[in-house]
Amino acid sequence: MEAGINLAWPAGAEVAVEQNAPQLVPSASLCAHFTWAVWDYFHFFADTRYVHARYTGSCDGALPLDEIIVGGGLGFQFRLKK
Repeated sequence: MEAGINLAWPAGAEVAVEQNAPQLVPSASLCAHFTWAVWDYFHFFADTRYVHARYTGSCDGALPLDEIIVGGGLGFQFRLKK
């Protein structure tokens, strides 16, 4: 579990213009990570993260800023010293 602070301000018709001010919003996230080493030279990785935050400055009450982030790829490692 990780804690953080986001700078957020909503845009769109559902938010009043006078309340569209930037805010520092506290957030929390959970992360799951998987790495699979194939040989000594490269590996595959996958990462999934859930981020929870709420913007409390709108006229409709708190706006949820929850998101799920998925990433992955191929990593290379190079030996610099023996």
